[in-house]
Amino acid sequence: MCRIEKSHLTDDVLSYLVEHQDAQDTLEGIVEWWLVERRIVEQTSTIREVLNEMVADGLVRARREHDARTLYSINHEKIEEIAARLKSRPDHSPHD
Repeated sequence: MCRIEKSHLTDDVLSYLVEHQDAQDTLEGIVEWWLVERRIVEQTSTIREVLNEMVADGLVRARREHDARTLYSINHEKIEEIAARLKSRPDHSPHD
């Protein structure tokens, strides 16, 4: 593992402990709960931006539910365009 990755992980664990000073867990718990939770929180705004862009491009549809949550789904009219776009990516594999 490179030094930068270790440094980020160190910062993530220490940040979690500062925010949750009574926390204690096993290795598995730290990986599964602490670090995954931090990644989810950090990436939520980025994912929101990506979804908004895909909606604006017409690739994804957004539908507001009665509880104010938004459901996202593929725009079936754009399936061929989406498939071609994915296929043209050199780093794309079916399990990305």
